[in-house]
Amino acid sequence: MAKKKSAVEDIVFYIDAKGSDKNDGSENSPFATIGRALKSAYEAAKKNDIKYAALVVSGTLRLKGPECAAAGDTLHDTNDETAIIIANKDLPHIILRGKSEKKAGILDAQGNKRVIGIGTGNTLILRDHITITGGKEGGVCVEGSFIMEGGTISGNTAFNGAAVFVSDLEELQSSFVLRGGIIKDNTVTYPRHIKGCGGSICGGVIMEGGTIANTEGGRGIRYEGGIGEVVIKGGVIENNTLGGISIYCSSLKMSGGVIRNNTSDAGGGISVYEEEEDFQQTFIMEGGEIYGNSADNTGGGVRLHNCNFIMTGGTIENNSADGGGDNVYVGEGSSFEGDLEDGVDYE
Repeated sequence: MAKKKSAVEDIVFYIDAKGSDKNDGSENSPFATIGRALKSAYEAAKKNDIKYAALVVSGTLRLKGPECAAAGDTLHDTNDETAIIIANKDLPHIILRGKSEKKAGILDAQGNKRVIGIGTGNTLILRDHITITGGKEGGVCVEGSFIMEGGTISGNTAFNGAAVFVSDLEELQSSFVLRGGIIKDNTVTYPRHIKGCGGSICGGVIMEGGTIANTEGGRGIRYEGGIGEVVIKGGVIENNTLGGISIYCSSLKMSGGVIRNNTSDAGGGISVYEEEEDFQQTFIMEGGEIYGNSADNTGGGVRLHNCNFIMTGGTIENNSADGGGDNVYVGEGSSFEGDLEDGVDYE
């Protein structure tokens, strides 16, 4: 597969915890806040043909917010719950990264707010050497476009979407592409009895790379209906406490990647579940690996309920389930097409 070209940084602004918003934002005279850098990117784009503005962070920025490019910038969601608001039609696409491995950047919401919100029509690209942490209502809320190429999202907490929440409102046209970086050690508080549990990522995602790991109290990805989709092309989903992926009222496609060593009460690796018989889901697996997952009940690797599972490639092996279907459990209203024989049980 050809490697996707990275966006070119047309203009760069530097932010440092020891900087000042009276500075000019150059490498030797950095700003102190993301808000001041966003304002400068907004002003520069109005005067010049700028498509991508890079915000380069050094040190730990302890966020209070809200910080934004201009007065009146708003999200569809609640603004006062978000520390950094990227929501202005005149902003260029924003690239957010740390300065270097030794001078990495940390955006810390200190457990008071969501860290970042991306508005409709806006794009955020996350790159290396930066960490998004301390989000009370999650790390990133996506109402526009979020592309994660690097960096880390960790140590955030939310009812659902502890790392990334992707809105499924049709008028917002939200999207999330995960190409690299690490999403780990986020905590979900979604009650388990409500259709299973929440996830580090809530909403549609195209996963081409990166890692989703160690979700506490939830799955790596949870998606319930809406206009998006979950497509796994690469990357690793591992060691999540309540399973790798949960799909409700939607479908799943997997052509690559690895889902391993996740645990759950049912569907340790993947659960595709819908209570309504009239809504038939589809899981198509053309490649990738599902192994080392476990379930206390059924479906160590994959659990199906009102779902048609078509497997034409990839491997599902060495999973375990105490209640049957070590590799695949074909539950009520479901079917399975594939060459896999070991560890497949039917209700």
